[in-house]
Amino acid sequence: MNIRTFLLDRLAYLLLYAINLFVILLVIQLSLFHSHQPLSSSIVFYIILLSCTGLLFILVFDYIRQRPFYHKCDQLYTGEPSFEDMHIQGACTREQWIFEKLLERQHAHYKQELFRYRKQQEQHRHFVHRWVHQMKTPVSVIDLLLQQANNGSRDNDPYRWLTSLQEENEKLAHGLDMMLYNARLDLFEKDFVPRKISIVHMLRSLIHEYKKLFIRTSIFPKLEADQEEVIVETDEKWLRFVFQQLLTNSIKYSSRTDKRSKIVRMALFHNDQGWHVRISDEGVGIPPQDVSRVFDAFFTGENGRAFAESTGMGLYLSKQICDRLGHGLAITSEHGKGTEVTVSFYERTHLYHDANMTKL
Repeated sequence: MNIRTFLLDRLAYLLLYAINLFVILLVIQLSLFHSHQPLSSSIVFYIILLSCTGLLFILVFDYIRQRPFYHKCDQLYTGEPSFEDMHIQGACTREQWIFEKLLERQHAHYKQELFRYRKQQEQHRHFVHRWVHQMKTPVSVIDLLLQQANNGSRDNDPYRWLTSLQEENEKLAHGLDMMLYNARLDLFEKDFVPRKISIVHMLRSLIHEYKKLFIRTSIFPKLEADQEEVIVETDEKWLRFVFQQLLTNSIKYSSRTDKRSKIVRMALFHNDQGWHVRISDEGVGIPPQDVSRVFDAFFTGENGRAFAESTGMGLYLSKQICDRLGHGLAITSEHGKGTEVTVSFYERTHLYHDANMTKL
C-alpha cells in the first residue's frame, strides 16, 4: 500500500477534519465580527498551518508505523499464490491484530483439512492396492477352474467344481461390495435414508442370504431375541453392510477351527441404553494385543498374517458407519475360543454423526 492508497482510505476523516477546521474559523470570525474586530488573513493562515502540520505529522507517523504490515499484505496479494506462508506479522491496530489472528486460524484449519484429505487419499490408494491384490486370487482360481473345464481335466465331481467356483465368486462379490461402500463413505450424507426397520427381519434375511455358506462351512446360525419385533431407526442399507461384514468374519474364522459343532449366535437384548445385537462365534478368536486395534484401517493382526485373506478394512468400515449412524460397535474376544461383536442402538441419540456436525 502506497501513501496515495493510505490517504484514500482515510479520505472521509480528512474531509471531516477540513469541515471542522472551516467551522472553527467561521465561529472565530463571527465572534470577532460581533466585537467589531477583523480576523486577519495571517492569523487564518497561521491557524491552518499549525493544524495541518499536526495532521500531517500524525498521518506520516501512522503510515510509517503500519507500513510493514501493509507491505506484507501487498507481497501476499501480488506474489505467487501459496498457502504455505500465510502469516502476517507486525499488526499495529486492534483491527489488524484480529485480521492476523483470523488469517492464522483459517490457515491452520486449511492445513488440517488438507492433511485429512491427503490422509484419506493415501488410505484410499492403499486400500485399492490391497483390494486389487486380494481380488487377483479368486480371479486366478476361477480362470484355472475354467481352463480345467475347457481342457476336460475337471474333477469328475461337478458339484465340487461348482462349489469351488461359487466360493471364489462370493469372494469377488464381497470384495466389490467393500470397495463400493468405501467409495460411498466419503459422501455418506448424500446416501443416507433413515427409517424404522425390523432388526429381527434383517438378521433372518441375512441368514437366508448366507445359507449356502453356512452349510458349506458346517456352521449353524442361531438367532435369539427377547421379542419377535425389534424396531430401530437407522439406514437399512448401511446397517446391512455392517452385519454382512460381521457375519462374514464370524463364518470365516469359525471355519478355521476343528470343532465339529460350530455355532454363530445372533442375540438381541434390551437394557436401559437401548437395543443391542450381539454376534458371537466359536472361531479362532483375536490375540489380546490385537483387540484394541481391530477397528484401525488396514490392520490385519496375527490372524490376517496367519490366514492371508484380510484387507483390514471390514471392521474399520463397520466402525466408521456405526459412528456416523450414531450406533455403538464394540468387540471382545478370547484367543482360541471365539469373538463377540455388539452393535448398540442407543435411545435418545441422533442419527448421522460426523466430525463437524450432527444431522437429523
